[in-house]
Amino acid sequence: MDAALPLYITGHSLGGALAILCAMDIGTNFPNGFPAGGLAMYNLAGPLVAAGLSAFNTSFLTIDPSVFVTAYTSAVANSYRIVNSPDIVPISPPGCVGLGSELSIQFAHVTANPVAYCA
Repeated sequence: MDAALPLYITGHSLGGALAILCAMDIGTNFPNGFPAGGLAMYNLAGPLVAAGLSAFNTSFLTIDPSVFVTAYTSAVANSYRIVNSPDIVPISPPGCVGLGSELSIQFAHVTANPVAYCA
């Protein structure tokens, strides 16, 4: 592996979700493997990946999606999300409330600033 070469990871739709997981895996396991800015992820219409879980009747079962987002941001400095505004995949899956015993699931994107367009 030549550390001077950049690595671009990309995916469309479900592949966009896999690109996020792949980029985080590489960024976490090879933190010095690429020069500054050498690891980049381009997500094309990918779904929400960061998941959070909370149970209303217990305080120990709470995971905020921002935990994953923070870990991802520290592992992958350059991350871009390209979205066609009317597409439903980038806002899927929807959050769920009231599952079983007061269980709630929330989802979030790992990149805060999408490049949105309308064809």
